[in-house]
Amino acid sequence: MSEPSAFRAEPILSFALDGSSPEQATVPTTVLGYEILRGRRRCPIWRPARNWRAWYLAMMTRHIPEMVRALPSGQRIFINLSSAQILDPTIQALVTACPYADRLVVEWIETPVHRRTLMAAARLFGHLREVGVQVAIDDVGTGHGQDGFGRLSLTGADYLKVDGRVLIRARRHKAARATLRALAAAAHDAPGTLLVVEWVETIADWHLARDCGADAWQGFLSRDLGLNCSINGFTKGGTDEA
Repeated sequence: MSEPSAFRAEPILSFALDGSSPEQATVPTTVLGYEILRGRRRCPIWRPARNWRAWYLAMMTRHIPEMVRALPSGQRIFINLSSAQILDPTIQALVTACPYADRLVVEWIETPVHRRTLMAAARLFGHLREVGVQVAIDDVGTGHGQDGFGRLSLTGADYLKVDGRVLIRARRHKAARATLRALAAAAHDAPGTLLVVEWVETIADWHLARDCGADAWQGFLSRDLGLNCSINGFTKGGTDEA
């Protein structure tokens, strides 16, 4: 099999327990895990449309096991799957039978699908939680497609990941900040669920997300603060095309 497209690992970090800012704290954050993203700089379009099977096969059988062995025991690997992808027999077999289930977080991403497909996917994501794989509901707050809270109600979740556009709106609008606080409150009503805010790019974003009640964050700020150094060995080359 030829090498699939490039990929990168982006850290997901909890907020400092002592309440200090990343600039002030000696160890500003704790790494919860790394999200695996296609492409060195951006996520390319699958060519052909279902070429993702080869990429997931390489990730699940080769690259992710290497990462699991290299990372501290408390850190997890986050990987995205749509409703259609989790229903694919090849992907199902890779995820349900993986020997590192306790280190894996499957992110259920937002894609518009028929309700029958949605419900079938929900059953599978629920089963994954039963066998020890953690589940994250991705793209919460986008305002279109399959609603994040709808998917949460079907399966429960270990993480709610707020779409970065919510944070961008919250920079300027009180209503958006109220929405972010409401999302945090809703996440915390579900026992054990953590709220992760995406697209944190600046120190101001970091404070905003923390002050609105988020448990963890993800975004370019981690790179700018030098917090990505531990994953350089995981960033694979190749092209940005599938």
